[in-house]
Amino acid sequence: MYPRHCRNKPKSFFCRPAFGFIVFGLLTFVVFAAGLYHLRNDEWKNGGEEVAENLGTVGAVITASVPDEISRETKIKSLASGEEIGAATQGIDKGVFYHTVKISLPAIDREKEFYEGWLLCQTPFDFFSTGEMVTDVEGNFVLEWAGNHDDIDDYTHVVITREARGSGAAPGEKVAEGEWK
Repeated sequence: MYPRHCRNKPKSFFCRPAFGFIVFGLLTFVVFAAGLYHLRNDEWKNGGEEVAENLGTVGAVITASVPDEISRETKIKSLASGEEIGAATQGIDKGVFYHTVKISLPAIDREKEFYEGWLLCQTPFDFFSTGEMVTDVEGNFVLEWAGNHDDIDDYTHVVITREARGSGAAPGEKVAEGEWK
């Protein structure tokens, strides 16, 4: 059936059934894109905060404390040697998502470089920084992060990168990684 204004006229593009499908498809895409934009900007970009103490000094020493209730733990392996060099945990404690890392990495010149943690989601591909790692009293590199992420189960990979100071927000050289299954 054609709309009333199209019945006795030559069939233009606007009087064909395909036009309705195209309009419907475009509207669906616009609504989907707007919802995705809203979700990512409101929840992911502004939701987390770093819990590790940032003492503002190079080589600051803190002790890593892991919450009592651990949901998942994974081993972290060096990309250079393939050996296990530490562990990462993630879970929810009192409604807040937390993430911790404790690994043994080579010493670096902290005035020029630092190690940074990242959580990675494969599908849809997304990642975010969990902050700069500091050392504990034993000399291990540690990181504690907490934030509000409803769908954090999608972030199944932890990545550690080596960053040059002042290099920007993009991830640097990958040095270690782990995966929750």
